[in-house]
Amino acid sequence: MSGAVFIPATRRPLVLVDTRMMPALADRLPQLEQRGAFVRPLDYRRLMDEADALRQFIREHAVDFVLFSRNDQVYDRVSIGPLIRALGVGYSSFSGLDADRVIEQTLACLDDYLAGNSRLNLPDHTPQPPPALSGSGTFSLIFDLEQLGGARFGLPRLLDLLARYAAPATFFTTSFIQQVYHDTLDSLRQRGHEIGLHGRYHEYLTGHSLEQQTAMIADMKRDFQAAEPVCGANFIYRMDARTLDAMAASDLLYFVVFMMHAYRPFAYAPLPVRPMRFWTPQGSIWMAPVSVETNNRPWFTIRNALESALAVGQATGWPHVNVLMHPFRDGSRRHIGDVERILHYLRHTRGYRPARLADVIQPLPRFEPRSWIYYLPDGIPASTGRPVRWRSGYEQRVGRLYDALDRSGHQPALCVTPPTTGTIFAVEPCVPHAAQVIPHDPLAFNHRAAVPLPALNGSHEPAVYAYAPEQGEFTNWIKAARPRRRQDYTGFLPELGLRATYRLSRGRHIF
Repeated sequence: MSGAVFIPATRRPLVLVDTRMMPALADRLPQLEQRGAFVRPLDYRRLMDEADALRQFIREHAVDFVLFSRNDQVYDRVSIGPLIRALGVGYSSFSGLDADRVIEQTLACLDDYLAGNSRLNLPDHTPQPPPALSGSGTFSLIFDLEQLGGARFGLPRLLDLLARYAAPATFFTTSFIQQVYHDTLDSLRQRGHEIGLHGRYHEYLTGHSLEQQTAMIADMKRDFQAAEPVCGANFIYRMDARTLDAMAASDLLYFVVFMMHAYRPFAYAPLPVRPMRFWTPQGSIWMAPVSVETNNRPWFTIRNALESALAVGQATGWPHVNVLMHPFRDGSRRHIGDVERILHYLRHTRGYRPARLADVIQPLPRFEPRSWIYYLPDGIPASTGRPVRWRSGYEQRVGRLYDALDRSGHQPALCVTPPTTGTIFAVEPCVPHAAQVIPHDPLAFNHRAAVPLPALNGSHEPAVYAYAPEQGEFTNWIKAARPRRRQDYTGFLPELGLRATYRLSRGRHIF
């Protein structure tokens, strides 16, 4: 092999090699070590047993980037996610995707990484203009592109499928992918797809200062700088409250969060689907909910979640749904059929049109908020350091309160750092400080009925109101959780069986 390996001088990756793959990878491992990487064989079936020792090693050697030799889609499909979260560092993988060719594909990805000057060499493509945003509704397919196998083997299959359905999509991509495969961004843009930020190495922004996070995002944007500006970011579960400030200060248009329409007995959770304005002292940015994710979910769950999200969108006047996928999983031969099912269902069965996420959010009106809702996105801990409990009910309440304020002309925005003036609302259990209690539950709000809202505060002192029902909270939760639509009834037994299967399998990825 010729060429310089892509290992920047400031980053010495820790390569975790599955012991079962050692014979196949043996002749490549010395090359990794010679070029500065740390190589450590591990039994992937006992990954978490090594977490403490790996954390110690990472601290001692200042490692902030881990490379896995396989992911959770091959062999016994044990999840690597818990270890990634436990280590709190950036990651990627050179794992193959397809079970019958996993060693061959893994070696190809590792060779690409060692070469340092690789290309995907996708065939030339004549770009087509995105479909007009008209009709009954729209949808955005979102892909997190952070693993080498997903780029090398999954991306070509997905791009062919998206082209057949004339479906522009949004790809949140790490700089690492572009640095290994130099033509990734050009290939995506040539085909009319949007590029978003996913980190340089899928690193954690959590815990860094505002100045550091702003600089990190600036580095990511420079990596991707081209004729078309980068508008959005996906740092789900890798950000804190300062990240919101940093994204707004970096002139990003939007970021995404999970508001999953998962099954919560006895119905799919009807969480908000519309983008919501997020205010920070550094500026404002849109928060875009992800309603459906395909990872580790069979088709019946995906379709039921889609139907739930589309129903909420129609009822609230925002007929749009965001679906999150991963090329390392959805680009495999095992799962590519489900991607086509999603496209066929949304385009042909429901008549929705595909759109890049930036094209959906760009036309939304910019405004100065007249009221604020204190809100903690999923993954950002409360002031106690503990995550918000009962996320589903909390997010439903926040979403309904946002809609009620918007319909009443209050021009709301969410916030983590409350402003020093104006009217601030909150929903229990997340209240920033002393507040006047409004004994009503937003779960009882109806988009066609009036809601109890105080008059806007015109003074320079902030007025804080907290919706905290004195009674009926459990009753309202039961009403909100009761089955309403066909998918709520048909999903009960399959979802029950799915949860039992995963509990018995101790986290093993079945789908």
